[in-house]
Amino acid sequence: MSHDLALIVISHHQGHKGQVKRKLSQSFIDEKLKLVR
Repeated sequence: MSHDLALIVISHHQGHKGQVKRKLSQSFIDEKLKLVR
């Protein structure tokens, strides 16, 4: 879990393509919501 978070942080810092970053963030949020439920 922390590994995925690290990838997202790295992508944010390096300023990769907005679409990729958005997709990563969205999937991460979706997983978080699933865990919460």
